[in-house]
Amino acid sequence: MTRHRRAARLILLLVAGTLPGAQPARAQIPVPPPQCTAAAGELPACSTGTPAVNKCWEHSFQSAQAYNPPSGNAYRNLRVKVTYRLAWNAQATYSSLAFWHARASGKEVYRFRTAFPTWGNWTWTTQCTDATTGQPCPVNLGLTGKTGTVSVPPPPGELNPLYAKGFLKQSASTAGGVTDVHWITYGDGGDFFWLGDAAWAATMQATPEEWKAYVNDRSNRKFSVVQLGLAPHWAWTGAVNPDPFTTPTGCLTPASSVGLQKAPFFWNEGDGPFSGPSGPAAPACNPAVEESPDWLPCDGSKPNSAFWQRLDQMVECANRAGIVVLVTGVHKPAGIREGQAPELIPTVANAKAFARYLAARLAGNFVIFSPGFDDGTTPADRDRIDAIGEELESAAPRHLVTNHFGTMSRSNDPYTEIGNATDAAAALRTETWHGFQLYQSGFANQDLQKISHRPLALAQALRGFTDPRFASPRRKRAVNSEAIYDHGYNEARDLPEPTHYVDRAPESWRHFSRSRARQTAWSSILGGAAGYSLGVMGIWEWGLCGNPDMDDNPLWCNQNLADSCGETPTPYPGYRNPTTAAGQAIAADMTRLREIVTGSGIDWVDMVTSEQDCDATDLACIVDNPPVCTGTDCTAYEQQRMTLARDADTMLVYVPSHLDPYNDAFELRIDPALGFETTDGGGNRIVPGVFKSASGEEVDTLRNGVHVTGNVFQFSVPSDDPPGGEIADWVLVLAAQPGEGFGQPLVARVLEDPEAGTSAVLVTVPDESEPLGARQVDVSGSTPAAKSRARALWIEEGQALATWVQADPGSAFPSSSLLAQRIGSDGWPHGPALTLAAGIRELGGYSISRSGPDEYLVAWNERSETGAEVVRWLVLARDATELASGGSIEAAEGEELGRPRTACDEAGSCLAYWFRSGLPGGRSRIEAFRFTAESGEAMVSSPIPERELTRSWLLSQQPVSGSRVTVRWEEQSRPLDERSEVWSIDYDLATGASGTPRRER
Repeated sequence: MTRHRRAARLILLLVAGTLPGAQPARAQIPVPPPQCTAAAGELPACSTGTPAVNKCWEHSFQSAQAYNPPSGNAYRNLRVKVTYRLAWNAQATYSSLAFWHARASGKEVYRFRTAFPTWGNWTWTTQCTDATTGQPCPVNLGLTGKTGTVSVPPPPGELNPLYAKGFLKQSASTAGGVTDVHWITYGDGGDFFWLGDAAWAATMQATPEEWKAYVNDRSNRKFSVVQLGLAPHWAWTGAVNPDPFTTPTGCLTPASSVGLQKAPFFWNEGDGPFSGPSGPAAPACNPAVEESPDWLPCDGSKPNSAFWQRLDQMVECANRAGIVVLVTGVHKPAGIREGQAPELIPTVANAKAFARYLAARLAGNFVIFSPGFDDGTTPADRDRIDAIGEELESAAPRHLVTNHFGTMSRSNDPYTEIGNATDAAAALRTETWHGFQLYQSGFANQDLQKISHRPLALAQALRGFTDPRFASPRRKRAVNSEAIYDHGYNEARDLPEPTHYVDRAPESWRHFSRSRARQTAWSSILGGAAGYSLGVMGIWEWGLCGNPDMDDNPLWCNQNLADSCGETPTPYPGYRNPTTAAGQAIAADMTRLREIVTGSGIDWVDMVTSEQDCDATDLACIVDNPPVCTGTDCTAYEQQRMTLARDADTMLVYVPSHLDPYNDAFELRIDPALGFETTDGGGNRIVPGVFKSASGEEVDTLRNGVHVTGNVFQFSVPSDDPPGGEIADWVLVLAAQPGEGFGQPLVARVLEDPEAGTSAVLVTVPDESEPLGARQVDVSGSTPAAKSRARALWIEEGQALATWVQADPGSAFPSSSLLAQRIGSDGWPHGPALTLAAGIRELGGYSISRSGPDEYLVAWNERSETGAEVVRWLVLARDATELASGGSIEAAEGEELGRPRTACDEAGSCLAYWFRSGLPGGRSRIEAFRFTAESGEAMVSSPIPERELTRSWLLSQQPVSGSRVTVRWEEQSRPLDERSEVWSIDYDLATGASGTPRRER
């Protein structure tokens, strides 16, 4: 199992007849996604009661006396660290910061928040230092040595994946002088799928009811991230929402009443880095009101605790809905770029103080920090961002930190346009605080060739494919965190011209549409990005496009009919408030994207991308993709451009609508070594596939790629007249047809039926009643759960065995079961479907081979309860209830075990083999267990010597003669590039003897 496709434990009892103790698959009541609930007008808060595993818990303590230095204050000067230790495991230790809350009765009140990673008795202890000098705090303050013990009970059954799986984390491995920073996982090791949504202005504009409804909606639609701007000044405008927390009397702008009681910071003339004009609502720094809850020291940066408490609650609410929050703009909370509201830009020293404060407030929550928010990429920008990034890493050691740069590139060539965006990323590539890349493919001056290709070009540059700066010394994954938004325009060429406000928009603005946002998402994910974030008008600015203060840039808000601040806006046609915006169809498209990618079984973190320059050296590529367009009219080219991504088992091809008005067909070159091709009932070479609609509608169409010449296959696209009049993008899903074991593998595919709400496993079996005939057999029954990754084996006496993976709708988390169904010699299913394993959290791959009459070898990979990666195997016989043999092998810490393959001969000798990677020096090797029919024992062998690789996948194997098979694998060596090599070795299943590894291409 690769690290990115971890599998939970499988307990398989697979036989070809009636299985003792096996139960038919049962329909389950779906478990709803987690939701945020609270009383009307309120948001949930971090708990101060009994703590729970992975949930926010808060505690307060105070100093022995007041802190009154000649200059400075407790908020800015003191750094109070809290260390947590588990009583029964001295190595289970971590730390966070406490934050200054108030002064009460002449003492400094501090609070700390945490989320305990496991149950047991925890002890916490404080240590206070001077944040500017690093020296210990005065002993008489009594802030060092505070201690306490708290008992965390064992967790009950938890429905929220965040609370059940633990804080997000990243690991890294170093080989050959290159450090690979792996993609994000949950605390339990499961991969984290990044599907984000930008809600930048919600911190300033959202009412509690709106926020609860929004995060619950995004949870229902399987989003995993919400992106917030802390307090962007453009969001302070007089509000559309009648929320007394955020809406002042009159019109709030940074130039007028910056001292609003509920603003994020207190400002006073000439006082501190956030200085600005005093407004009528600005509270003075008055020692006489020191006892009030909102009192803050009289110099330096002065955050308004009421505002940040509201942010805490918004984050807590999102977490309770199972959503992680990306918090951007830490180094300039109320500003964006230099020159924009300069009175709101703090000094670096005060930005560091605020970073510590914010990190402490959110230490118990699932958040990712970003120093920047749409910031520039000049050296000064990068230096400031780097300084705050280091502060966040120190203050929040359990949280991930990245950076959200602005879209600064302006090159006309979409494939070399890495410019300032990658210059800035390159400058951060070696920083340890910076865990992964965020990039903006952006609006790209509304040039279509940039909109459609920058997502892929930047993702590949940042991964090191096209820019040598990222090949060493530290490679990181990338997320497209801001691309073209859906603003309601419609650029569909076959639909009537719109009749309302977009008629007045330039042609280029019409790229702000649902179909362009969807195209960008697929280009990002299949192009090499590890995640994508959506932007929707009505959500990103939280309805402010109905406000006159946002009307200075009609690109963002189209048209507004209000004239002045204080006047009730008259929404333009197409205006969206947050509620209507959340329900836009683009959200369903994003849900569909996640379901297709994660349900296909592809290794979406480490996919190989092929989007252009198809030639004979590619194992798989698009033959007739339109050429890159750098001219002035690229609509026809970019509308038709496809993207292909694959691993060893699965291939996905994104196909925009209208490849050609007269010929909706395209060709793929697919090397036979990949194992995707097979034959139909007449012996013709085909590549079986399924076209899945990417536009929200669950429409599936079975199509075979027909052999053209050489290794080229042609696919015909389904009808381009979709329901609802929306442009129909398609995703072609191809599954490898490995020749596992001996005998002829059958074509097995999954087809969804949206009308019935079910999906079916269809197996193509020969029809002996007709010459060269074949027919489809539905072997899956009528269970409503989604199905994927079907395989079928032709066995003796005209019978077959089909297996598939099926989603568990009754599970609290995304999980699946493995099922099997026997097909009789009459071509119909025999008996009920058998559940072989249930509750599999992440099934990366399984392999089944027939090892003799009524015998089968099953191999799979999983993660053990201790967190180690394990390969397990099982040999079963139909007429024996006991196992013929079985066992497992476990990876050492830092090692990875790849997806296993199996091969058997007719005498019952079998091989289960896999890659073990992460060995010293970044080396990998193939390992194998061999089973013999005589002994039934497993023997360990290493068919190839250790090799230094960055990617290694097992491909198909091919019988040679007798017990000899040819085992193939694909590998990439350092330095990483887009090309891979195919190697092979001959292996004797009976004797265990292996030949010499040879490179095939």
